[in-house]
Amino acid sequence: MKIRLAVLMSDQIYLSGFADLLVLRYADHIELSVFTQAEASVELIQKNRPDIILVEQALLEQPLDGFANSRIACFAEEKGASMWRGYPAVCKYQKISAIYQCIADLYAEKMEAEAVKLKGDLNSRKIVTFFSGAGGVGASTAAAACACFLAQQKERVLYLNLEQTGVADQFFSAQGEEDFGKVLYALEMSSASPAIRMEHALRKDDRGVYFYAGCASALDMAELDAERMEDLFEQLGVIDLFDWIIVDMDFSLGKKIYEQIGRSYATILVSDGSVMANAKLERKLQALEIAAQQQEKILLSRIFILYNRFGSRDGKKIEGSAFKEIGGINRFADAGTQDLLRLMAQNKVFQEMLQEGI
Repeated sequence: MKIRLAVLMSDQIYLSGFADLLVLRYADHIELSVFTQAEASVELIQKNRPDIILVEQALLEQPLDGFANSRIACFAEEKGASMWRGYPAVCKYQKISAIYQCIADLYAEKMEAEAVKLKGDLNSRKIVTFFSGAGGVGASTAAAACACFLAQQKERVLYLNLEQTGVADQFFSAQGEEDFGKVLYALEMSSASPAIRMEHALRKDDRGVYFYAGCASALDMAELDAERMEDLFEQLGVIDLFDWIIVDMDFSLGKKIYEQIGRSYATILVSDGSVMANAKLERKLQALEIAAQQQEKILLSRIFILYNRFGSRDGKKIEGSAFKEIGGINRFADAGTQDLLRLMAQNKVFQEMLQEGI
């Protein structure tokens, strides 16, 4: 994954030489944008959301607003300075390799800080939440395939379907008497140990994926509001049976979704690349960008686009999006549900997600 770097500096001569050298040496690792005027840079920086912004000292005399999702560092004149007025400092008068190492260190610190924040109360568990960018693009199947892949890698994983009318039973099967309705009941009654009841209701597919059978009535899921969701994930943190939780949810704008994005290690919105699906997905992404300006929990750098059922003839990727794309899954014609899961679980996108931390 490339580091998105923006450099804000009025010295055009230095900036030009620095940019040329950095791109020449580190084009595979850095995605660079440069600006010479602070006022003109704000809109583009907010749109592109760089990971790191290097700003010359003179332009840091006044606080920079609107860059909450980026790590700001001072492009300093002084050699050896590690901080300047509360900002981490990178001396511009050193070898390009040393400057790149400073940028890479800042990026690593940013990712570690976000990962700790996103893991929330679940300690080392990683929550990956799948949302549909538009109806019928196979977001649920992609989420289930991700769970299957993780189980194949000997990872302990829970597939958690929280859709209003969704059922995990469509993808996974195992014997058991209790369903997700029992989980909601345990949370509602605030019993002394709801986690015990929740663990008892779990089922385990032959492939090693834990799941809950769907509620007897879709109306039961209406009880799962933002407060109940918080209780649910708090209690899941008590159950020591899985390290990954793959969540499949309906998308809507509001507190419940914002908090789910906040507690997620990564949020994946799925499109099939069709004109209609991409248009709907773009509107959702735009809404999240606006919400992120007021919601500290929404870290836009941890929201990704996945293309599913993607065809070379009728599928097109969204152009100019500031959201990172994690790859695509081809369309598999005439495949049944279980064959589809098996084929999708072999896709390299899930391997990269596991190896690279998305």
